[in-house]
Amino acid sequence: MPLTLQTALDTLPIFSTASVIAGQGGLGREIRWTHIVDNPDILPWVREGDLLLTTAFAIKDHPESSQELVANLQSKGLAGMVVAVGRYVLQIPAAMVAAANQLDFPILTLPWDVPFVEVTHAIHEFLLKEQHALTERSLTIHTVLTQLVVDGGGLDDLAAKLAALLQRSVTIEDDALNLLASAYCEVTDELRDRSVAEKRTPSEGIQYFRSIRLFQDLQNDPRPKYVAPAPRIGMTLERLVSPILVGSQLYGYIWIIAEADSLSPIDFLAIERGAAVAALVMSREHAVYEAEQRGKMQILGSLIDPSLSKNVYDLTDTLGKLGLKGDYQVAAFEEISSPPKRLDLLVPVIEQTLRMENIQGTVVEWGRKIVVLMGDLHNGIGREVVEKIVASGSLHGAELLAGLSGTVRQPAAVRACYQEASEALHIGRVLCASGRRIWEFDRLGYLQWQTVIPEDLRKASFFEKVVEQIAKYDEERGTDFLLTLEVYTDELANAQIAAKKLFVHRNTLRQRLLKIEDLWEVDLSDSNALINLHVAIKGLRLRKAH
Repeated sequence: MPLTLQTALDTLPIFSTASVIAGQGGLGREIRWTHIVDNPDILPWVREGDLLLTTAFAIKDHPESSQELVANLQSKGLAGMVVAVGRYVLQIPAAMVAAANQLDFPILTLPWDVPFVEVTHAIHEFLLKEQHALTERSLTIHTVLTQLVVDGGGLDDLAAKLAALLQRSVTIEDDALNLLASAYCEVTDELRDRSVAEKRTPSEGIQYFRSIRLFQDLQNDPRPKYVAPAPRIGMTLERLVSPILVGSQLYGYIWIIAEADSLSPIDFLAIERGAAVAALVMSREHAVYEAEQRGKMQILGSLIDPSLSKNVYDLTDTLGKLGLKGDYQVAAFEEISSPPKRLDLLVPVIEQTLRMENIQGTVVEWGRKIVVLMGDLHNGIGREVVEKIVASGSLHGAELLAGLSGTVRQPAAVRACYQEASEALHIGRVLCASGRRIWEFDRLGYLQWQTVIPEDLRKASFFEKVVEQIAKYDEERGTDFLLTLEVYTDELANAQIAAKKLFVHRNTLRQRLLKIEDLWEVDLSDSNALINLHVAIKGLRLRKAH
């Protein structure tokens, strides 16, 4: 523990006859070393954290300068001053006491017969013992964490080891503050509990850390940083945070949570070492992940590439390597939150969901999407699995959009499944403003044909012409008639819901619809017209994005 003036008074026998004359409020200052000075020009000889020992010989004849001396010592950050009384001075000047009390600068007195050499010996011995103990504990932490790496331990093991060594709660998060591992040790607070429950730092926590420039400071100076409590966001305990860096690439953060005023130098050493070990573990896991993904990509490529073998036995054998058999289905996912979450962090989430649902499947990071090939499905369970994957992604702060193929029995049809899932995902991406997150190819209906309808047939449609005219009108005049009509038809002509989604009053919506009827001569009370307009709008959206 650090040696403060209060600790010295309480534990070091040499201070048994000491008296606190001034600056009682500053007794919590840390003593880093001692310095004996008795010449008139004291300041050049002392440093921040020094405990000044003096006989006051230099100021005994100039008590008026004592106030300025206290102010100067305070500005230099000294721990305090000890004055030997009984020979050159019998008591501390009142002006000096007043100045010290005002600044909470501690002034202690010792009897003249207490040798300063004994005072320095006692303090330096304490400091050296503390430094030795710190070195010993640091070596223990280094040994334990190094062995963890040798044994192939993961982030959960690292969090548990650190928590046990420090007797503090530990959290490890990725660069987007999604939870990767945590270990609990008695003391915690609301923000930490919510981070664990929600599997990421809550939004108000992220906003607060940004407001104090925490992440920017860590980027500029990647050393452990102290974070003071902020009760208004549920952060009643203090924290240490260190970035996890592999080279210059940020992989995440490691946090230590502690009671107020209890953090010590060993915590700073431990979190620095913990961050280095976390970087080793994460880079190792990432290397393993990339190797596995390369293998899976080759296998998946052999299944979906039409130029490769179509031999049913070869395809069955390839699927068998993935542990899949019969009733195949493909799901394709995109992460659409802003900023998007890293796909390599979502793949394990999806794999865990498949295991929990006892589904045979393989998960592949494929370009900007994640492809999941599932086997041995029955009774339309694929949809349920995809729903649970999307829900699991939400728990980890991700917003997943999914395209799902139909189910097939023949290995050769897996290629078609991939195309179906990709097409459903593409349509969902273009039309996802509706809030729908799962798009099944088998239920796309008219949507899957919109991009392949011959142009001459499409242009012959009255409703296609109307929609293109509305789009052109909006573009030229900056109006929102097409969006208004799209939301209105999406909501099955429910004006109340449509107005709410458009963030307009119902009367405003009604005026827009009347204007559409007047300008383009359509009857929006006609269900046939609404259906055809709905189809034409979706077709226009898809063609523009194709």
